[in-house]
Amino acid sequence: MIKFENIEIKYGDYTAIENLNLTINEGEFFTMLGPSGCGKTTTLRSLVGFNNPTKGNIFIGEKNVTNLSTEKRGISIVFQSYALFPTMNVYENIAFGLKVQNLPQDYIDKKVKAIADKVQIHPDKLYNNVSELSGGQQQRVAIARALVLDPKILCLDEPLSNLDAKLRDELRMELKRLQKELKITTIYVTHDQEEALSLSDRIAVFNKGKIEQVGTPFEIYNESKSKFVCEFIGEINKIEGKLIQEINSRITKIFKTTNPIYFRLEALSNTSTHLDDLELTGKVLDTEYTGSFTKITYDIDGTIVKNLEKNTRKRLPKIGEEIKLYLHPEDIMQFGDVYEN
Repeated sequence: MIKFENIEIKYGDYTAIENLNLTINEGEFFTMLGPSGCGKTTTLRSLVGFNNPTKGNIFIGEKNVTNLSTEKRGISIVFQSYALFPTMNVYENIAFGLKVQNLPQDYIDKKVKAIADKVQIHPDKLYNNVSELSGGQQQRVAIARALVLDPKILCLDEPLSNLDAKLRDELRMELKRLQKELKITTIYVTHDQEEALSLSDRIAVFNKGKIEQVGTPFEIYNESKSKFVCEFIGEINKIEGKLIQEINSRITKIFKTTNPIYFRLEALSNTSTHLDDLELTGKVLDTEYTGSFTKITYDIDGTIVKNLEKNTRKRLPKIGEEIKLYLHPEDIMQFGDVYEN
């Protein structure tokens, strides 16, 4: 288990992290998610030992590691930039940490080849210079170099952001497979919501040096606890003014008209699934066909809303067509002082 206890990190007068408290369970795939400059990487670096908290303590298990040197923490880290040694071949890069420990060559050889196989680096590539590899293969080498040391904790700082979409998807699934297979506590830093939702057991959403919410991907997406989390995680409809009044006139759960309400694109549907679904009429303004789904933009009483429909073989609606739409009240989120008295 990893525990951040009342952590503050300051650089001069600037507070990067303010009174952070967080527990990460052993064997968990835990993601720190947020926009640039929110404090997620700073928090990760404090765990690894690259920077020291101004206040508070960091525990790994029962051990206080706040002032412990990096090499004594049992942590390996993979960077966005790969950070490979350009003058070494693939084998030498992976073996580097083991050689520093002066381990026997036959042990090193066995470990390097075993971990290369796990991350799907072909034996023929082991003696290639790393500069000859694709970005995806270089990142596999970086991951292998981290895992070969049998760390208690694996930290990954934006490891896929330099790769194209197809490679990101491929390596994302590889990381998930490896983490499950090795049962290693993994802490993943990203600004990519899709990555966080697809990989994580739990997610901490950071904003301006503080954690807004910690929860499972389902909780973060469907049960957002703040306006920031709601707007940051995935595309969402934000409704204000007149349409809130219209919704209030038709349901028993009454929303405050001075605060916006939110609902996910897929919460709106052209078919009713609950007896108490709210029925609305939308005029089609645009359709965006993506293959698996179609994103449809509607005008509902002067308010622009979007709907994500799974594609079947039925025809797409025409621009200007009026469509009956359904929304379940429980799928609507609002923050602040929510309900009218």
